[in-house]
Amino acid sequence: MMGSSAPHHRHQSSLEGFINFSTGASPSFNPDGLDKAAGVLRRVIEHFEPLSTEKPYNRPRLVRLTYEQARSDQSKSNFLHAFLGAVNITIDEVIDLDDETVEEEIRLALNAFADFLVDNFFLPLKAAGSKTPQPSPAASSRITSTRPVVGHTDRDVFWKASSPVMRVFL
Repeated sequence: MMGSSAPHHRHQSSLEGFINFSTGASPSFNPDGLDKAAGVLRRVIEHFEPLSTEKPYNRPRLVRLTYEQARSDQSKSNFLHAFLGAVNITIDEVIDLDDETVEEEIRLALNAFADFLVDNFFLPLKAAGSKTPQPSPAASSRITSTRPVVGHTDRDVFWKASSPVMRVFL
């Protein structure tokens, strides 16, 4: 669990501690549950991503890309629990996206979840980027730039360019 400091003052390298799992539900799906939860996310995103014309970014795409960047099953499970809680859907629930009321409720909840990720995870992460320690010499040797970018270190340029999630903002 995160300390008493405000989210914008602390670098977060993962969603652990940032998303509260103390609601009594286990933060871990079994393999079948993980597949079902991922299916719910996929269905919701496939419905809303092509329809999203809102600015300044495509919120459903941000949610999808954030999930896709989760590396371990535990990270995916944590993200899916947070997503399902935010949109108020269970893994066994039948979602009628043809019902305009249901569609609007889920769209608003999905957008709020994406904004929550930006405000409490990505913006603090980006702000902390200039204050984090420099990468190790091994990592630095992989980063090559033919010309400098004004106002950015090579590390910052590599990080932004290599992250599909951050490309949503560029």
